[in-house]
Amino acid sequence: MSLCMDIWKSVFQEKISVVSHKDSWNLMCNTSLEPSGEQYRQHIFARFSCRSCGRSWASAQVLVLFHMKLKSRRGTVKMRPFKQRCKFCRAGFEEPEFELANVEIALNNLILRIRQQFYGEDVEDEIQAVVVDVGLQGPHESSLCEACQRGVCHRRPSGRKPCIETPTLRSEVPPKALPCSYCFIVLFVVCLILYVQYFFP
Repeated sequence: MSLCMDIWKSVFQEKISVVSHKDSWNLMCNTSLEPSGEQYRQHIFARFSCRSCGRSWASAQVLVLFHMKLKSRRGTVKMRPFKQRCKFCRAGFEEPEFELANVEIALNNLILRIRQQFYGEDVEDEIQAVVVDVGLQGPHESSLCEACQRGVCHRRPSGRKPCIETPTLRSEVPPKALPCSYCFIVLFVVCLILYVQYFFP
């Protein structure tokens, strides 16, 4: 996680330095972080590798929790990426591996929240969606998700259902008929009637 965290810190410093305030901000990892205070959470796409059986998998619902604090012009952001467990061998929880593109998107969204929450800026930029570069199948199983097991996943439904449904890749709603198709049918019928009347009087 140290190399991954170095990337998060580097990208964060690059992006926060553009914010026109004289406060200093630092990002750090805290694996025991719990929801409280000024917090921000994002679900991000990441990959996992099981150290026990070697299986790899991907998930678009990896919770990353951020805590923000600003005091005496010194800002601190603590982050905790929650882990997942292999569904086959069910060994220990594994650390997520994030794509650089999604690290940048997550930190852009975080800095938007910092600007709104601590500086009262009327930020017009919209929250960006994460990039999912593989096809995902099946639900996100709550029994394999550290965030769900600790009860910090806000999307978790009641009962034994999976905490999060995998986003549908294609719409299952049948497309509506286009109005012009009806016009074409009517025109075709009229032409057919005229044709019959002209050639078969």
